[in-house]
Order: sequence, then structure tokens, then C-alpha cells
Amino acid sequence: MKKTLFAQSKHKEYILLVVVSVLTLIAYPFLLTSEYGTLGYHALITILLLTGVYSSGRKGDMVKAGLFFGGLSLILNWVTFFGEDQFILVYLIATLIFFVIITINVISTLLYQKKIDAEVIVWSVAAYLMMWMAGSFLFSIIEILQPDSFNTAVPMIDNVPSMLYYTFVTMLTLWYGDMVPVGGHAQMRSILVAVCGQLYLVILIGLLIGKYVRGK
Repeated sequence: MKKTLFAQSKHKEYILLVVVSVLTLIAYPFLLTSEYGTLGYHALITILLLTGVYSSGRKGDMVKAGLFFGGLSLILNWVTFFGEDQFILVYLIATLIFFVIITINVISTLLYQKKIDAEVIVWSVAAYLMMWMAGSFLFSIIEILQPDSFNTAVPMIDNVPSMLYYTFVTMLTLWYGDMVPVGGHAQMRSILVAVCGQLYLVILIGLLIGKYVRGK
């Protein structure tokens, strides 16, 4: 019997990152109308963090850093859920660093691949989604440090969830106009995130396509 992509994968954790990230996108709107929406959101973040910790690897200083910041984020995720808001900034910074580490790990794995197949394509999606998560926490930090850095057409859902939306449309340069950065830090970081999102698509995906063509 033919094995599935997941069964054949050398890095199953990257496939899990994609699945959990997409699940977060799909599930969160339903949680908004639920009595247990906040609990569900923190549970989703916990699953994503656990998957990220699993994908940190097995050796090296980068792995140790990933495990440290991932573990710290897991703890603070639930500390803030139970109302300890004084730790929210530490939680956001730790989680930002954690997702940056995971993004670097996935991209490093991608660059060393000689053969491009469906599995590698999934890894490239995982890296892009981890950039999305990192950007979301970056903008959340800015909003905490400088309130009202974003002008919104409608009230913000919540800090991190709203920034998940804003980061994605910024990376894709969609610019719907319903959230506009008005502070200097927010504006400059928005440009940075937009440039990183486009450079990833142009350069890294271009390299993968080039390797695929050469391997044909």
C-alpha cells in the first residue's frame, strides 16, 4: 500500500505546523461566538507552541533556545489566561523570539534540500506561516508599548487575533484599509513585514523552483 506524505516525511513536525496553523485560521472565527472562546484560543496557541517545540530539532544551540522560549511561552500563555496581565509583554516577546527561531530552522532545512518534492513544498508553506505568527506577535508588542498604533475601521477583536489578520494581509500586500498603522514604529515594522513576505515568495520560492527544474 502506498504511504501517505505524512508517513514518508523526514520532518513530520513541519507538516503538523501547517495543519495546526490552518486549523487556527479556520477555528478562531467560530470561537468568537462561543462562551469558551478565550479558552479555545489559548488552547489553539498551546497546540501551536507544542508543535513548534517539537519542530525545534534535536541538537544545537538554536534548539536549546527554541526549547527555552517555547517552554516559557507555553507557561506564560496560561498565566495570562488566568488574568496575570503583568506578564503579557514578556509572553509576547518570548513567543515572538520562539517563532523567529522556528522560522529560521525551517528555512535552513529548506535551503539544504537538493530534491524538491511535495514534502519540501509543505515545508516552505510552514516557514511562511511561522513568519506570519512571528509578525503577529511583533505587532502585538508594538500595540502594547504604544497603544493606538493602529487605526481600525471596526473595533479590534483582541490584540493577538487582530494582529494575526493584519500581519497576513500585510505579508500579502493586500492592504484592505480596515487596519492602518499610524504610529512610526507600526508603520516601519509594517513595511519590514511586507518586504520580508514578498522577498520570501520571490527569492526562496524562486530557489526551490530553480532546484526543481534542474532536477527534472
